[in-house]
Amino acid sequence: QGYGDWFLPSKDELIEMYNTIGNGSPEGNVGGFETDVFENDLYWSSSELSYNYAWVVNFDNGGTIYYDKYNTYRVRVIRAF
Repeated sequence: QGYGDWFLPSKDELIEMYNTIGNGSPEGNVGGFETDVFENDLYWSSSELSYNYAWVVNFDNGGTIYYDKYNTYRVRVIRAF
């Protein structure tokens, strides 16, 4: 939308998003995160475990896990945190 300062949030930032605007929020999933199918629940973070692995956050339950970077999951880019 004309902005050039978008970035992929870290694992901790995604967890905070889960707790404030995702399913972990007292208001529920006001951020509109997909939570219907397991693969759609997972969102990549910018936090790497190693060269080949990065962390994802499950927006159905708030859990974290790392996967090979060749996997295809959702992303939610942000401008500020």
